[in-house]
Amino acid sequence: MRVLAIDQSLAASGVAWYITACRNPIRSCLTWKPKKLVGMERLAWIKAQLIDELARGADLLVVEGYAPRGINDALVAGELGSTIMLTAHERKIKVLVVPPPSRIRYMTCGAISTRAGTEALKQEAKDSAKRELGVAVSDDNQADALWLAEIGAAYLGAFVPDDPERRAVIAHLRKAPEQVKEEKRIADLARDLRRDEAAKKKAARLERRAV
Repeated sequence: MRVLAIDQSLAASGVAWYITACRNPIRSCLTWKPKKLVGMERLAWIKAQLIDELARGADLLVVEGYAPRGINDALVAGELGSTIMLTAHERKIKVLVVPPPSRIRYMTCGAISTRAGTEALKQEAKDSAKRELGVAVSDDNQADALWLAEIGAAYLGAFVPDDPERRAVIAHLRKAPEQVKEEKRIADLARDLRRDEAAKKKAARLERRAV
């Protein structure tokens, strides 16, 4: 089994492999840095790097979902994400998109949320990559990619995570998108019902006081 993972970024993308070999998996990572390239030249460079990596043979490509901080970030991230997704599609390689909160939940076993500071999460990514995966990384981009590759391997069934939080992440990712949407709709409906019930109780209390 060969899983390629990319923590996508125009400035510095983390890239990692998870390859099953005998009893122990082989994990490796690197960082793509386009340096002074911009615009289409930068996208073309990243695409060329991805083509080279995919040529090594991948059963799955794992990428992290977008987390834009504004409309410009969203547009730029969309261009990069589309380039990566299309390149994989052209080579008939399945892509698994992992939302940032899911990667953080898996990495920390739910001990740290997305509300933690950015620097704290970056440091934990690097520390946990060394502590749990046995890989000393050069930057947090590589660490994020290693964890994405780990998620991809578990998703394909290379191993079953010991921690229940991690198993929950994998189970959620394996669900069909329609099922995820339906569960979210039901959860939203239940929340609205609880809110309406609380409003009714408050109105009743106010009415009793008025009497």
